[in-house]
Amino acid sequence: VKGLDAVAYGHSFVAWEGRRSYVNRLVAELDWNLTNAAFGGGDPLDVAARVIGMDGPHQWKPRPAHLVLIDAATNDMFGSGMAGLTGYRNAMRSMLARVSAEGIMDGDHVNYPGGQWWAESGGDWHNGSARLGGPTILLPGFGRAGKWAFGYAGIPASLSEGAKFDVLINGVKMGELDCHASCVPSPRGRTRGHSVTLVNSSVSVQQITLQRQSGSTGGGPWFDAYWKIDEVSPPLIVLPKPVYSPFAAYRGTHCTDAVVDAYGEALVQVAAEVGPHCVVVDTLAGWDRDLMMLPNDQMHPSPRGHAHIAAAIREALRARPDWWPTY
Repeated sequence: VKGLDAVAYGHSFVAWEGRRSYVNRLVAELDWNLTNAAFGGGDPLDVAARVIGMDGPHQWKPRPAHLVLIDAATNDMFGSGMAGLTGYRNAMRSMLARVSAEGIMDGDHVNYPGGQWWAESGGDWHNGSARLGGPTILLPGFGRAGKWAFGYAGIPASLSEGAKFDVLINGVKMGELDCHASCVPSPRGRTRGHSVTLVNSSVSVQQITLQRQSGSTGGGPWFDAYWKIDEVSPPLIVLPKPVYSPFAAYRGTHCTDAVVDAYGEALVQVAAEVGPHCVVVDTLAGWDRDLMMLPNDQMHPSPRGHAHIAAAIREALRARPDWWPTY
């Protein structure tokens, strides 16, 4: 599809300047109107902060683009390895849910249960925290059916014990919250490890309850908002899989081929959770780690590597004749 409005988020692969970068190749070939919100050196939590951040110039607003490209795995793979996988998964789930939302229901549109919550707001954001312990915590209710993302950030260990919770919708378990897993700090301090839990309810959601699994006194999550997933006309979200580097590039880092595979599988799983409009691109098919990475740093694609990634994305788009922008 030519002439689309597109936006790109990610790290240096996406921010790479010059006509040979895979993003700029796609722009030239497909005549996209692109907003490139990527930046070098960032990890997925930093990228997520741009998508969901408060009043930022690249914050996602409903329907500013037909197509969204997100590529944000490499820095966590090399810097954290398997230890960064939870943060990567949380950040990707947050971004995919926010970009897929048809609307955001914040604290102005929900009823906070009395006694257990306090709230704060400013600008276009609204947070509330379950500050008391106990076996159960009631979440703000909204009384609508459908597929929803509950956005939250974990309470760090410095403030409380933290805890794991079952999420019950009208008394039926439909998800989990892990305040330990969600609270992975960003090296740049831009986010507290924001994440979401996705629920799909065919009946009106009258009551949402957190049932404590572990932790005796820790508080619950910081509430951000409920995001209604758009299942009719969401933007197409394009997600290139992370690629292998030459083996020499792995030395002294936390990355291996197994780490790359694990991040790729996490990407596939999260995309499937959010919806069929999230397209994972198999960039590894035909990938040559020695010829498609720059010989001087071995961690960034060479012109040949960028061309390969661009071609893989084009083929993935051609394989989606069912999708056409509806706005």
